[in-house]
Amino acid sequence: MTANPVVTNLNNLDVEDVATRKLDFSICEFSDQRDERLIKLAYVRSTKEDRYSPTHRHNFDQVRYIVSGEIEYGRLKCSPGDCVYFPEGVFYGPTRIKTDRAENYTIQSQGPSWARLLTRAEAKEATAGIANKGVLDREKGIVHWPDGKNQDSYEAMWELLTEQKLVYPSPRFHGPCLLRSEEFKWVSWDRGEGAYCKHLAVFNECGPAVKLIKVDAGAKLFGGRTNYHRLALLISGKMKGKDTPIAAGSAMYSAPSTEYPELTSDGEAILLLVHLQAKVGPPIDSSAF
Repeated sequence: MTANPVVTNLNNLDVEDVATRKLDFSICEFSDQRDERLIKLAYVRSTKEDRYSPTHRHNFDQVRYIVSGEIEYGRLKCSPGDCVYFPEGVFYGPTRIKTDRAENYTIQSQGPSWARLLTRAEAKEATAGIANKGVLDREKGIVHWPDGKNQDSYEAMWELLTEQKLVYPSPRFHGPCLLRSEEFKWVSWDRGEGAYCKHLAVFNECGPAVKLIKVDAGAKLFGGRTNYHRLALLISGKMKGKDTPIAAGSAMYSAPSTEYPELTSDGEAILLLVHLQAKVGPPIDSSAF
């Protein structure tokens, strides 16, 4: 069983040059051996010159939170504070950076179909295999095969590793969902003292359920027990547990059926809180967290 909670500061991780994209990532993964769910969290830094991605889709869900700059996903024009849900099986893009630089957090995990999501290690192994057979266009994330076929790089990795054809889940949504968090109101939140919440959205019976949490200086968030996969990402400010300081850019992961600690704020703090269903656990209940 995964030790809980697990705290990772993305700012302390090495910046990786992603093999299939011209992007800089700081990335970590969370999982629990009792469950097939894999959660990949990345802090993505992009430049206008390097970041372009054609319209494509995935067999997993994504949530992205814009930290700085302006990013377009097709007709969706996103600014700092915006949160976007990209459902499995739904086409999105093309992706363009409209400012010189942009930064965002990206959370990837299985959607309602529970299709296989590749780990970083698996993706690296598959990328090496692609290099022996095709030509990878890192600017667009496309593989050019000798027979003239072009293929999305993740799709190519997935099929090479699994030796199966990737069948995309039937989409539940017409397109990505843009949540303009700045337009939501802060409301009192009973999971803390001096704590406020923006209830952004609950998608599907399995999540993701997405909230923004604000904690006043010197105030606290209560500890508790979760029935879900719980990821709390500190967007700004500082907090501390019983003995552990937590800086901005840190993520705290708690697996299902485990305790998470009380946190005290050192100055005003903002967190992005995401819940995902355990595979054999109860459906997401928006009133339960």
